[in-house]
Amino acid sequence: MSDEKKGAAVKSYVDPEQINKDVQINGTDLNNAFLEQSSLLVHYGVQAGRAAHQVDRVKQLQKLAEAQIDKEVREQASDEGRKITESAITAQITAHPKMVQLAKMLSEARLQESLADVAVESLRHRRDMLVQLGAQARTEMQGEIRVAMGEARAAEEKAVRDRLPGKLRGAAGTSGQEAA
Repeated sequence: MSDEKKGAAVKSYVDPEQINKDVQINGTDLNNAFLEQSSLLVHYGVQAGRAAHQVDRVKQLQKLAEAQIDKEVREQASDEGRKITESAITAQITAHPKMVQLAKMLSEARLQESLADVAVESLRHRRDMLVQLGAQARTEMQGEIRVAMGEARAAEEKAVRDRLPGKLRGAAGTSGQEAA
């Protein structure tokens, strides 16, 4: 019984508020978001594994308790010299306080498992968003580079035109406009 009491509490492996904070993306600091993505996914993946293990442990406790209660019910009926049906045994097992407690524990353990699974799935969505934001940032940088290169080229052409003698400057400006 002491082992059962040790495992009687369902452990919470993830905090919904912390999950919400961890999946947020700061659009101005994509590099940091990329760097922390893997460690967050590992952290919550491990927590999901622990939560799944907890569900399995509670199920195992249920099976053990069911067998123990089944044995007790059958022995009690035998000691009293009465016959008992399987459905009556099942009903007594289901209504036993220990089984009710374990059913509540299983429900809570499944909730914790679901929360951990949601965290992992949210981080996968976060990864996908980071990839899209990274692609968008690269596209924007390429556009800025093209604009800067165009401005630099225009400034260079202007500097060349400014160095040309007067007659040539007019002809160079005309041919430059025709080329554009």
